[in-house]
Amino acid sequence: MKFKMILFGLAVTGILQVPAQDVQLTPDGRFDKVLDVQGNEYDLANLRVGAAKLGTAAINVITATCQAGFFTLHFDQGSTFFNNNTAAQQVVCQVFSDISALINSTLTQGSIHIHCDDEQVGLATALPFYVFPYNASNYNPGIIDNQIQRALITGVNPFSSAPFSFFYGNSFFYGQLKVNPSLVNGWNYNLSTVAIPTNSYDLYSAVLHEAMHFLGFSSLIKEDGKSEFSSSVNPANNYFTRYDKYLFDHTGNPLLSAIN
Repeated sequence: MKFKMILFGLAVTGILQVPAQDVQLTPDGRFDKVLDVQGNEYDLANLRVGAAKLGTAAINVITATCQAGFFTLHFDQGSTFFNNNTAAQQVVCQVFSDISALINSTLTQGSIHIHCDDEQVGLATALPFYVFPYNASNYNPGIIDNQIQRALITGVNPFSSAPFSFFYGNSFFYGQLKVNPSLVNGWNYNLSTVAIPTNSYDLYSAVLHEAMHFLGFSSLIKEDGKSEFSSSVNPANNYFTRYDKYLFDHTGNPLLSAIN
């Protein structure tokens, strides 16, 4: 018994490190897998704000952060776009500060952690994370909110009540913001004018668009009518967003009624 207590104490203090991938963070591992809005899968342990990687991609040392209202933005040092680009960082921080000023929530300021990195296709991408029981048995589990929505609506950190928080804390990334670095010379960073130079993309407008996806303006309906979370491995993960309830087909019928 004494030996077991010593091992327990070492684990709690962090002296005894257990590889995250070898342990289940939640009962039966049912919440150990997290998906983003595109259906990409992540290990929950790797979403921790101090983890060595996010999903399958390595995270470099975070040297720059900013608190923007309810959000804390983490700029990856390995990002071609954000690293040492203070102008871009300031624009992104301004967007989330402005959004926060319009949101009525009891959530603590700076609670929502967003990882900022590079996008390879298109202008920018927002990837909010969704946490739900993996391998659901009900083929129509219903509507799901992403972690950012849950935090703002309830005013509570959605990671704080999970059993793994005792060992790992509750500082997890709620989503990723990615901006295309190949357009670095074509981005407008000027916040004091609405006159955008020719052949230039306005970073504030692009990030504002992506931020709306974080707040729930996104769909999980695939072309085949199933959820982005549904697959041959997990066909019952047929969740949809609140936004999907307001989408209609070309004949005026709600898409979800046709699906369900």
